[in-house]
Amino acid sequence: MPSDLESLQPSNLGRTLDEPRARGSSPGGARAGGSASFAASFADGSRQLFGPGEPAFEVQVATPKRLDELLAGDAYTAASAFVRGAFSIQGDLAAAIRFHRSLPRSSLRDSLRMAIAYLGRLGSEALCQTRERVARNIRYHYDLPTDFYRQFLDSRLVYSCAYFRSPEDDLDQAQCAKLDLICRKLDLREGETFLDVGCGWGALVVHAAERFGANPRTEIEPLF
Repeated sequence: MPSDLESLQPSNLGRTLDEPRARGSSPGGARAGGSASFAASFADGSRQLFGPGEPAFEVQVATPKRLDELLAGDAYTAASAFVRGAFSIQGDLAAAIRFHRSLPRSSLRDSLRMAIAYLGRLGSEALCQTRERVARNIRYHYDLPTDFYRQFLDSRLVYSCAYFRSPEDDLDQAQCAKLDLICRKLDLREGETFLDVGCGWGALVVHAAERFGANPRTEIEPLF
């Protein structure tokens, strides 16, 4: 019986543009939910199709081996590779994410092997950071102008995940829904003190004060 990784090999599942498409050949099999048809194009100019229907998205990646690694890896590994530019997605990005989440995950042994390889790439400097290196990293990530964040955040500049209650919601509505959900889950009442440590631009404490009558705070008084 083939391993999970072998079952994801393009040689078993894909076809070139000159070959007939085999039904039900998408990675992940039945667990892919029947909407896993996609294409993959490689640096050498070749292209393969997976699944029974028209591809919803196309993965542009260097080699078939790199595609196998993406399919076998977890969401964090795939997201990190995407940010590094190791691959790109053309077409329906949401469909690509749903497809990756539907794939069977690798065994514990494979997961440990991937974790060891990841830690090896980090190197000792990243694992044992000095105070100066930490301060430099903080400045690199946070000392950026507000106008930079306005290009991709909502009007409140909320930089954590949003809560889309329907596909029609825009980012502003989704972030407002998220803030409201947090306050309701906390059962926040008028007059209660609301402490938000690391509040960013203060969207949550402002929402708690305006909508729920809370007394906002963004810092803790010293104990001594």
